[in-house]
Amino acid sequence: MPSRSRRVREALQRALTEGTDLAETVAAADAVLRRAVGAEGSAWGTVDPATTLSTSCARFGVLESGPHDDVGAARERRLFQLE
Repeated sequence: MPSRSRRVREALQRALTEGTDLAETVAAADAVLRRAVGAEGSAWGTVDPATTLSTSCARFGVLESGPHDDVGAARERRLFQLE
């Protein structure tokens, strides 16, 4: 029987091949990893490799919000500040 870490790694590899774009790929990876570590929320960021500037942020679970959510916007600003 494979170890837990191996099962998670294999689930992550499968999930990463299912996404057709960045949003789907990040969501799939998030679903596997948040379940594996028992996290209530997560934030994923992307960076421009040439400048290392942040280019996007995706929030899931308790950090997730709608497009017009002031609390969610404040959380995203704080995440960028911390980055």
